[in-house]
Amino acid sequence: MNHQFFAVAARGIERVTASELEQLGAQNIRPVTGGVHFEGDMVLLYRASLWLRSASRILKTLREFAAQTSEMLYSQARRVRWEDYLDASKTFAVQTTMEAAPKSAHDHRGRDSAPRQGRPPRGRPFERRPAPRKGIDNSMYAGLKVKDAIADRLRREQGQRPNVDKEYPDILVHAHLAEGRCILSLDATGTSLHERGYRGYGAPAPLKETLAAAIIDLTGWDGQSPLYDPMCGSGTLVIEAALKAMKIAPGLFRRKFGFQRWPQYDGALWQEVVDEAKKQQLPPPSAGIFAGDLDPTQLATAAEN
Repeated sequence: MNHQFFAVAARGIERVTASELEQLGAQNIRPVTGGVHFEGDMVLLYRASLWLRSASRILKTLREFAAQTSEMLYSQARRVRWEDYLDASKTFAVQTTMEAAPKSAHDHRGRDSAPRQGRPPRGRPFERRPAPRKGIDNSMYAGLKVKDAIADRLRREQGQRPNVDKEYPDILVHAHLAEGRCILSLDATGTSLHERGYRGYGAPAPLKETLAAAIIDLTGWDGQSPLYDPMCGSGTLVIEAALKAMKIAPGLFRRKFGFQRWPQYDGALWQEVVDEAKKQQLPPPSAGIFAGDLDPTQLATAAEN
């Protein structure tokens, strides 16, 4: 069964992400500002989570609908079968963003501000409830309406509602409102994909791994010629180049993903995808990858990483 997904990507590199998805076998690929729409089954979701180098997050689209008023937002959000993803034993949170007139209803997803694993997120998704209003002009208020819809739906279907956990939710719901419409999605990633897990030491203002991977791709480098970074900093660019040349899936360094908390998670299937990725690894390229930096401290940091 195919599902609709959205891969979040930094503005300007969406076509790099689209090319990666094409190689992974995704269908109906459509790049827009801030990311790429695509379709596929759960195997594709697992592979994309493991292999995508330039995307920072993957969202599973649940429902898109008109939401000109708060009443419409609540009513439509309540129609989603939240019981397929949540019960009283799990916690949830709602991440809400709004845009006045975006080119795409998913444009917001270039900004990655979901709760992080291991430390609290920035900002507070929920504050004291504002006074009721008909129009929707505040993302915090919109988040409260979606949260209420989820809680009320589950109270009706299951007799009780799950708790909200703003810091470490089991299930993270994304709600984006633009041009009088709303898209509700489930976060499949958890901690941003740019946090590979291999970097133990950082440099001041380090280059994001996803951006470094996109730069490597845009240069056309294929591992058959030497690569040299004379200002390597913490080594992100050369490390990403090595991962690509050796066909090492960047997701192999991560401990967990958001989809692993979904009821539909298939642990055996995930392990097959992981084992498949490990079998594709190649030895280091014979042409060589080199790094240099005027600051010996940074060079040492790169070597540690």
